[in-house]
Amino acid sequence: MTGAPRFLLEVGQFLYRYLFVVSEEAQHMRKAAAARGASVQGWLSQRQRFRASAGALAVLFARSYGRAEDVHRAMLARGFQGQLPSLETSYFGRVDLIFAIIAPVAVFALRIVAERVR
Repeated sequence: MTGAPRFLLEVGQFLYRYLFVVSEEAQHMRKAAAARGASVQGWLSQRQRFRASAGALAVLFARSYGRAEDVHRAMLARGFQGQLPSLETSYFGRVDLIFAIIAPVAVFALRIVAERVR
């Protein structure tokens, strides 16, 4: 059997899932800062903006790490053994190849149509 290593696929799946969670957390932090009157436009120097951004990234990392630990404990409580279960052996077939070619072309075509309609 050929293909990507199972571990790499599992990491990719988790990364894809929690990328949106981390993005949502960053949006909440930005809204909270804006509600407190924080603004990086205008009166802050480049150095101050960098320090504020670095601090925000550190807080975001700490929150994400805490959430990852919570998720890991929840997975262990549900019997996670270190591998995601697979119902059947999958392979990349002719239908998958056709979809992989047609899907981006269809999205590109829709984008062109949408731009011309405007």
